[in-house]
Amino acid sequence: MSTITSTAPADTLLNRSFVASCVSNLLFYTSVYMLIPVLPLYLVDELHTGKSIAGVILSSFTIAGLIIRPISGFLVDNFRRKPLYLFCYFFFAAYFIGYLLAGTLVVLAAVRCMHGLVFGIASTSASTLVIDSLPPGKLGRGIGIFGTTSSVAMSLGPMAGLMILSRFSFQGVFAVALVVAVVAFCIGLSVRGDAQILPATRGHFSFKTMFLAQGLPMALCVILATFLYGVIVNYLTLFARERGVAASPIHFFSLLAVGMILSRLFGGRLIDRGHLLPLIIAGKLTLIASVILFVFSPWESLFFASALLAGLGYGIVFPSYQTIFIRLARKEQRGTANSTYLTACDFGIGFAIFFGGLIAEFASFPGIFLIGALLVFLSIVVFAAIGIPHFKRHRVV
Repeated sequence: MSTITSTAPADTLLNRSFVASCVSNLLFYTSVYMLIPVLPLYLVDELHTGKSIAGVILSSFTIAGLIIRPISGFLVDNFRRKPLYLFCYFFFAAYFIGYLLAGTLVVLAAVRCMHGLVFGIASTSASTLVIDSLPPGKLGRGIGIFGTTSSVAMSLGPMAGLMILSRFSFQGVFAVALVVAVVAFCIGLSVRGDAQILPATRGHFSFKTMFLAQGLPMALCVILATFLYGVIVNYLTLFARERGVAASPIHFFSLLAVGMILSRLFGGRLIDRGHLLPLIIAGKLTLIASVILFVFSPWESLFFASALLAGLGYGIVFPSYQTIFIRLARKEQRGTANSTYLTACDFGIGFAIFFGGLIAEFASFPGIFLIGALLVFLSIVVFAAIGIPHFKRHRVV
């Protein structure tokens, strides 16, 4: 039996708390993405690390988030989300100091790992707080708008990181990221946390409370689809350098973000109108098309057009899958549903980062992207054969 701590959310989508959540999330992810294109360069140019070792260190953030995600779902569903959210946001910002002080591979790996742990809980609690406040009929639009902030951050973060690096230093990038994260925490203080459903008695931590069992078939689809995303975001800078692309990778990240923003904005309405399942297949086919352009295009114009296509694809796929997980869960399981979805994303991205470096060491970067496209195609097959029938049988909302 559960107890409800407040009234249901109003029909208004845009309110002060939702706007604060979106702005805070924008800055939160901007601070994360500022380091994405910079850390590989820092490891290779400053610490003189090989590609395979760099891949291991880069993946430590994602692997730590992957480990903590299932635990974060239990915490978010069994404790007050707002205090947990603020606690983790505070320490997330504080860990940026570690990058300023780290001077060796071991210390940097430890900082990256601890940063991933607090990131995992903070991001799970943030997205669950937002979903608590969304009207049921506007779930797709709300998730899409909130997710758009991380898409904008995907553009702002790498752009800011590379621009600061070009004018100052690696330490300058770490310092600015720290300031951005602190501001995110301050704005997060305005987020409402009174719409949570708490269990009458706190559950015991177990496998059943770590994962949403109804969402496991969909989790496999997400893992297969996000391998490509992990490769693109983390190895784009080095791939562009290897291909001799004259234009800055900043333009690629910008177009990737523009594509995600555009598709998220119109995709949310289509999700709420019942087109959820076809949208996922369409988004994945768009991703495969983007890889074909990305790898085989002899012209830089098509190389960057592939970024727009990839953004359109993932801007549809990400919010659609998150909506599926929420609709498979009861209200008191929303934290677990979010953590299961995000765990699947982390697993696919972490797998890509870790093995991407190893593959690049012995083969080439184009080979990694083609493997990613193959896994996206496989995810379409699994989704059509297993995921869709499972969703129709077990959906709650």
